[in-house]
Amino acid sequence: MILGVEVVLVSVAHATGHAGVVIDDEGDVRLAGSVEQGGELLLDDYLPAIQPLEGNRVALGGRLPAGAVAVEAVTERGDRVACEVGTGAWVVVVDQLTRWHVAPVVRRDSSGVPMAPPLPSDWSRVPVSDTDEPCPACESLEWDVVTPTDDTRGWSGSGPSRVVVCRVCGHEESVGSIMRFESHKEEDPAVVQGRIRDSDETRKLSHQMMLSAVTFPIYAVEGLPGWIGGSSSSAELVSGVTVAHGELDRAHPPTLMVTTALDDQWLPDDETLARVELAQRLGGGLPDMTGRSDAALVLKLRARERSRNLVASRAAASIREIVVDEVPHRFTYVAAAAGWAAVVRSDSLIITVTAIGAEAGPIRLTTVADPIKALI
Repeated sequence: MILGVEVVLVSVAHATGHAGVVIDDEGDVRLAGSVEQGGELLLDDYLPAIQPLEGNRVALGGRLPAGAVAVEAVTERGDRVACEVGTGAWVVVVDQLTRWHVAPVVRRDSSGVPMAPPLPSDWSRVPVSDTDEPCPACESLEWDVVTPTDDTRGWSGSGPSRVVVCRVCGHEESVGSIMRFESHKEEDPAVVQGRIRDSDETRKLSHQMMLSAVTFPIYAVEGLPGWIGGSSSSAELVSGVTVAHGELDRAHPPTLMVTTALDDQWLPDDETLARVELAQRLGGGLPDMTGRSDAALVLKLRARERSRNLVASRAAASIREIVVDEVPHRFTYVAAAAGWAAVVRSDSLIITVTAIGAEAGPIRLTTVADPIKALI
């Protein structure tokens, strides 16, 4: 008997072991990335769970509702993958860019008809009437906003988090907390400009403090003006800085972005990282959802995210040479019609270049000699 595991309900092999759904020695049903090491994530209802594995692989699994005999998962590439089904449970291992987003799954009965797992009878349901987004699992257009009476779907501050649920297959999207701001079109322009200036001064001061604490070289595209496009920190240390190139215009995203970051053992391989960065750059801003419900907004945003991940996961991969401080480096390069991303690891650093709407022509990177003077 495996330590802590009484019963393996279903399992599937992967590179370093077997992922599966197990019953532990206390009678709880759990998803295990490795059944050899015991169960990890508690499965206390029919909601699918995810467990990261090696590289960009993840295990998806869950409990099987009565009457369901088959389960399929929809991958980021848009493929439908049959899951391994066992005694009251299912599991599958897939490649995935996003390590904690559960892929859509659809459960089917013996006739192949999608079936929705039951939800508690005291959870209220209200139909969503203002969306045309299809369910990513079964392609139905029938959605309900469901309000739980407990915290199994999270807590939004004012009560249990609402979820948008497909009426046909039970796929769920969390609504969470959404804030809406009114537009004051008649506000005094001078007041607006004053607020923008105050915001810019605060931002500059913040960037000055951040750059003064950086302990690694910052790279930018040679010959192009740049500014701070973002930063990251870990354990109170600055761990990454992004230089943006393009129009310094709030209404337009930068054309090119160069991120210099400390290498982290938890980051994925270069190709996966390039695909993740490309997906993030394919954003395109928020949709105009004036007058639409929170549920419709959530469904639209999640559909956009899946679309970006689909493009990035299918993007062609190759090697591209980019000169960094006069030295040629072989970057892992992924390209789609709308943009590209390139990643290389060098001297305990990860250098990432992303572009939207820019030709993939030759570029050269150089160390920013005086970041505070050059970028602020």
